[in-house]
Amino acid sequence: CFCLYQRTMLRVVLWVTLAFTSVSAFLPNAQLKVSGFSSPRFSTSCQQSGRPGSLRSPAAGVRMGEEIYDKKNIEHIFAANKKWAQAMTKSDKDYFTKQSGGQYPKYLWIGCADARVPANEIVGLQPGEIYVTRNVANLVVNTDFNMMSVIQFAVEFLEVEHIIVCGHYKCGGVAAGLDLMDHTSPLENWIRNIRDTVRLHKDELLAIKDIAARQRRLVEINVREQCINLYKTAVVQRRRAFTHVRDGFAYPRIHGVTYDPADGELKLLQWNAQETLGPLQPVYTIYDPVKDMEGYDGEPYEKRSGTLFNKPLYNRRPL
Repeated sequence: CFCLYQRTMLRVVLWVTLAFTSVSAFLPNAQLKVSGFSSPRFSTSCQQSGRPGSLRSPAAGVRMGEEIYDKKNIEHIFAANKKWAQAMTKSDKDYFTKQSGGQYPKYLWIGCADARVPANEIVGLQPGEIYVTRNVANLVVNTDFNMMSVIQFAVEFLEVEHIIVCGHYKCGGVAAGLDLMDHTSPLENWIRNIRDTVRLHKDELLAIKDIAARQRRLVEINVREQCINLYKTAVVQRRRAFTHVRDGFAYPRIHGVTYDPADGELKLLQWNAQETLGPLQPVYTIYDPVKDMEGYDGEPYEKRSGTLFNKPLYNRRPL
């Protein structure tokens, strides 16, 4: 009799669980809590994936909501967005009026697409204060039209004063560059850029026996190489030459930093740009601010013909 009772109770529990799961599937926005019981479908999946149970806005400093994550839709995202917008308006009633007036960032951030490295949050800046582009392993590739377009817009039109290349430790893209395996196209094509960096610094990297330490060092080397790639681009050289002649100070300034998810801190990489770039100048330098200064007579740039730029500032080149 006792065994029969156990089997009966087990069937009841299974039927109740099945019915509860079925109802929750048709009511994705419902709060899946009954008498203090939290749905294991939510808590277990979040713990396993590392996904937080609720969304937070560091800018607003408020809890974004108790909406339950559901695999079938993203309605909880819209609910969280509404709460965020309300919180921002409450803290500053003109917040979105100011946002609609345009963006005037002083920084271009080139970072990794890793979800743990959100630019605004880790540097404490509001929307509109930093222009951001991200990809796998924070690469500056001259055939990447998206990256080149972002750089041109940031440098020539937004006139950013600083470009920050941010790598991060525990980067899967960088680690993949050390793995001798095919990640399949197009990812493998992209990772090949990391392998090229490994080739350039093979002796230093292979001398590091600890794999984790080798990966950390490659993160730093990769950031430096992407900074060098920025110096190679014509649009950056043109802007730096123009500002050097006009103001006596070349910008945008280029900074390489790393972020550590383990403690949330940024580290500025120390490297001698002049020493590194000096041997490369005969190959890559197409705008020379020093030579431009020799012919400076108050108007260092002549108008470029055959272009469609509206502002004269962007339609000029060194004499």
